[in-house]
Amino acid sequence: MISYPWLEEVAQKLDQLLSSKVLTLEGPKGLGKKEIAHEIAKHKLCSSNNACGDCNACKTFVAGTHPDFFILNNPDSESIKVDQVRELIEFMNLSATSQHKVAIIETCNLMTVQAQNALLKIAEDLNEKSSLILVSDQVRSLLPTIYSRSHRLLIKEPSRIDIDSWIKSLGYHDETVFNFPSYFSPLDILEAIKSGETAMYREIYSSFQNLLLKGSGYEKFIKHFKDLSLTFNEKLVFLNDCLKIQLGKNLNFYPRTENTKELSQEEIFNLSNLIDELTQQIFDLSKVKGLNEQVGMNYFLSKVHSIYN
Repeated sequence: MISYPWLEEVAQKLDQLLSSKVLTLEGPKGLGKKEIAHEIAKHKLCSSNNACGDCNACKTFVAGTHPDFFILNNPDSESIKVDQVRELIEFMNLSATSQHKVAIIETCNLMTVQAQNALLKIAEDLNEKSSLILVSDQVRSLLPTIYSRSHRLLIKEPSRIDIDSWIKSLGYHDETVFNFPSYFSPLDILEAIKSGETAMYREIYSSFQNLLLKGSGYEKFIKHFKDLSLTFNEKLVFLNDCLKIQLGKNLNFYPRTENTKELSQEEIFNLSNLIDELTQQIFDLSKVKGLNEQVGMNYFLSKVHSIYN
């Protein structure tokens, strides 16, 4: 089974999950839901029912050529329409060439209502040797009638402190989750570390720390922040994360470090208000595109500068 620490409970429920004809896996992106789905499918299709890796079923599964395995996935966030679900239904209605048939919808939260209604019929009619696994990046995104016909498992996101411990347990002792934006999932962070993309985030966070502690390099910091290859919204989220970490350290929610600057009660109050304002700006940006980035960044960074200097 997948050995991420936040999936220990899932591993303990493996027998129960394997017995489910319709299984729904829900939770945020980047937690290993698709890996779980594929692992369960491999168990079901294995000649020994244990994902042995040696039988012909396991080998063809790994090669992506197993005739009784079907994947439906719209990676570009396009809606899954009824015609695509009908293809899945046609596959499930074919006679199995082995002991089991498994279909996975990897982005079932993208299904239209019509597609979900079409899926209901196959969910009701599955025989004992057929299984359907639904993977959703949104909680409660499906019709109630689908949930009533499936075993639902919610995968919860671990805390940032737990993710930080996990990263270090993998041997990346010089890395920290607090150098990455909050919209990065655990697997996003791991991928960024492996691909050598952490320098940009580490540099901007280090520059931010120097700005807070020394009050110097303000103009250079603004230019560096503006030049980041991130969207305006991502920059605001990253800035908000940095401020939340600073606030958390002052309130003892996060461990303090040597360079943690002690804030007065008034400064903590002002910082908290700025975080609220930034959060509202991020929400507004999701509704109204085209807000001026230069004006917005100058405004928020100057506010940060005024609180700390």
